[in-house]
This record gives sequence, structure tokens and C-alpha cells, in this order.
Amino acid sequence: MDIYSAIIIQVPLLVPLGMAYGIDPIQLRDHLSRQSGARAICTPPVGLNLYMSSYRFGKPVPVVLRSVLADNHRPAHRRAG
Repeated sequence: MDIYSAIIIQVPLLVPLGMAYGIDPIQLRDHLSRQSGARAICTPPVGLNLYMSSYRFGKPVPVVLRSVLADNHRPAHRRAG
């Protein structure tokens, strides 16, 4: 499932559940968006980017995958760049 489809399906289902547990809906929405993005990057057809990056930079696919997932979970103000 691509990122937009995942967000459209997950957010309306999980935000009311999160609110019932006292989780701020904006934070939950942002978390679901990041998680959906991480899954979308690692699965086809976008997952092809992992293999191309692995080839281009001469690193094994698991190393590239770990760096993508690690950067996706880091707060925006702490990211390099």
C-alpha cells in the first residue's frame, strides 16, 4: 500500500482510538504519517530505490535500509542537512 492510501485508511480508524487513550490527535496523525512513509519507502515499487542506492553507494541493502529507517524516526530538527 502506498503512503497516501495508508494514511487515508489508517488515520480515520486510529485517531478516535488514540483520543480514547488520551493521545493528542495531531501527534498521532504525524506518527502514522511517518510510519506509513517508512513502510512505503521499503516496499515496491518505491523499494527499488533501496536497491539502486545500494548499488550506487556500494553498501549492502540492509545498511541502506537501516539508514533510511533511522533517519525517518529522527526528529526533524535533529536531521542532518
